[in-house]
Amino acid sequence: MVSGMASSSVGWRELPYARVPLNLDGSGVVQDSFELRVDAGSQAHVHLISGVRTQGDMMRGKETEILGIFADGRHARIAEDGLVVLPGTHCKHVRLLHRQITGFRTYMTGELFDVMCAHSLLRASVQTPDGVCSANLLETVSRDAFAGGVREASECGLAGSLFQTRVRDFLHCVPPVVNRWFLSGLLIGSEVTDLAARELDAPIVLAATEPLNAAYLLAFEMLGLQKRLTVVPPEEVALASLRGHRVLLAPCAKADMNPVH
Repeated sequence: MVSGMASSSVGWRELPYARVPLNLDGSGVVQDSFELRVDAGSQAHVHLISGVRTQGDMMRGKETEILGIFADGRHARIAEDGLVVLPGTHCKHVRLLHRQITGFRTYMTGELFDVMCAHSLLRASVQTPDGVCSANLLETVSRDAFAGGVREASECGLAGSLFQTRVRDFLHCVPPVVNRWFLSGLLIGSEVTDLAARELDAPIVLAATEPLNAAYLLAFEMLGLQKRLTVVPPEEVALASLRGHRVLLAPCAKADMNPVH
């Protein structure tokens, strides 16, 4: 069972997007099955899941995670009226109302971080000689750098803050391994600042694996959103797609148990 980009125009087989509102019980999700040749002697049965779109945005894969996060009545209050934040390469802020996905917004936070680290003027200020970042957010110096990035982005905006990454390196001799956390704080801080301005009252579910869970949690706390925040344990987030697949397979299993003749 496969969700995500496998059903896109650059995947195995393109499926049309489902449209919002999309029920959290999975009804309305576009699905298809086919046989995939593995080698000369065998085939695999593939159950493919499409994504979901609004009038101005789209996602493939995160919707399956959401079905898993809210399966079996989990987080019922937020499913009725709330917001889900799913960090990643393309972070999604997903609006829920009456147990339906009603809208969402995409932030290219993770991809921007990768591009800045590899291809921008800032790359020399955030890359270590061996290309491995050994610092983690539990270390005080890294946490302070990340928090500084969040503050800078919330006060000056992203475009007015990015060059500070180079300034910290060139004028203040901040090590690149630490400076990466400042850049991360800028990008995540800009995203969460925008969320705080748009969603003034809605309760929020944060669903991320580590180290993004700790980073986003710190940004939420710094920007005063912790009282509205419910954090899904990272180990549960890691199983969200699997649980979403189970939600989508349940009607198929019932049909197999009660065949129509």
